[in-house]
Amino acid sequence: MTHKAPIRTAIVTGASAGIGRELVRQLASHPKMAEIQVIATARRADRLDSLAAEFPAGRVLPYVADITDPAQRQALMSWARERFETLDLIVNNAGAGTYAEFEKTPAEAVRNLIALDVEAVIDLTARAIDWMKPAGHGQIVQVSSILGEVGLPYSAVYVAAKHAVNGLVKSIRYELAGSGVSVWAACPAQTVSEFRAVAGSGRTNDVGRGAEPTEKVVASIVREILRGGRRALYYPTWQPWAISHVAWAAPWAWDRIMKRYRKTAAEEDLGIQETSSR
Repeated sequence: MTHKAPIRTAIVTGASAGIGRELVRQLASHPKMAEIQVIATARRADRLDSLAAEFPAGRVLPYVADITDPAQRQALMSWARERFETLDLIVNNAGAGTYAEFEKTPAEAVRNLIALDVEAVIDLTARAIDWMKPAGHGQIVQVSSILGEVGLPYSAVYVAAKHAVNGLVKSIRYELAGSGVSVWAACPAQTVSEFRAVAGSGRTNDVGRGAEPTEKVVASIVREILRGGRRALYYPTWQPWAISHVAWAAPWAWDRIMKRYRKTAAEEDLGIQETSSR
């Protein structure tokens, strides 16, 4: 289930920072995608405008939207259809997390996270398939996480959301077999971005221990895009690959790692003050 047709049109969500912003940069400047036009969407107009200004006019098309709003998702796809005859690539990158003891996670934070990390992904994926399938080609990339395969304390809702995304990908791939449309998930480990600062509400270190450079992670994802997405779950670097294999081959070892991490992560790494008795 690969797609190697030229990529001339793309949509990238969450393009104002981190992996999304770097994805737009690498797609728009890649020599094998010299004719590409990228719709870069996020909520922060100034960030999108500065990103578009890095490239010749018309290469990066900024579109301000809050994709947790169904009406704004529909408007985004309608706007894209007005500009693109076909859609070659969509990268559902926008996402957020929260660090907290599960039972103390505010209900509003849970709703917002699921709306962005799950509902928006499902909706935009369905809309992309509806567009791509009649054309007989297209590629849908979900920027998921290695946490779509394993658990992590104090990130339960985010982990559940990424498990949902990975399950979505695994199922849809069967439905799309032979259609010319491929769907896959990039599953990085911790990456240098604003994610930690936002998830920790300012309590966390901006860069976690072992976080990998965004440029390196994105370069690997772009290489897999050019290969067409050969597998359902793609590990951009050795770290998520190692985590996946340890958790699968030696679950007892992974459990020990996580129990030890739990004792040190709350205050030192995630800025959480544990209050419940264990």
